[in-house]
Amino acid sequence: NKRQDWFKLLHLPTGRLTDVADFFPADGFDSPMMTKQWIYNSSARLKKHPTRNRFLYGCGDEGLYAEIFDLEDNRVINRKVMLDQYPTYQPGEDGISPEGAPDWQLTGFKVSVTSRYIYLLLSRESHGERRAITRGQTPDKFKGPGKRTAFSEEILVFDWEGRLCHKLHLNPFVVNIAVTEDDSLIYGITESEAYEPVLMRYPHIF
Repeated sequence: NKRQDWFKLLHLPTGRLTDVADFFPADGFDSPMMTKQWIYNSSARLKKHPTRNRFLYGCGDEGLYAEIFDLEDNRVINRKVMLDQYPTYQPGEDGISPEGAPDWQLTGFKVSVTSRYIYLLLSRESHGERRAITRGQTPDKFKGPGKRTAFSEEILVFDWEGRLCHKLHLNPFVVNIAVTEDDSLIYGITESEAYEPVLMRYPHIF
């Protein structure tokens, strides 16, 4: 609860763990470390460039935060924040468990990567909408096949230097994405009118 360790390297043949230094999201959060790590890592997205020693890291379900960095030996270097809407939380009554994200805060993204690009499929759901759904008050925009909270259409495309290159909108919405290595096709899962899964294929659109 006091150390700022974020990542460890696992050496598979021996099972040895090594701390990775010099990484800590600079979001201004000054409450217990365990709370911060809980929020960031319980739904983390971590992807590696197919050939370079460069990584993407961000929250999958909280806020809209993502950054890239290089790994040199056991150190994180060359960090660049791509999306900077950090998760916003306070510890709960027990002093540790997180609670209290504001209603307006978005709930993350899903990701697919190639050698050239990073594809972030943004969530359509805010924390306020999530709370409304738990109360049985589902907003109309989440009703119907292929429109539930897990489905989305907006993709932000970054290069591996962290530059935003394209914004894509898929029709129909999909629940997740995968991109071919040559960036020519995007695949996603949507739903039929009978709520059955349907595989969609989107041709190169930029």
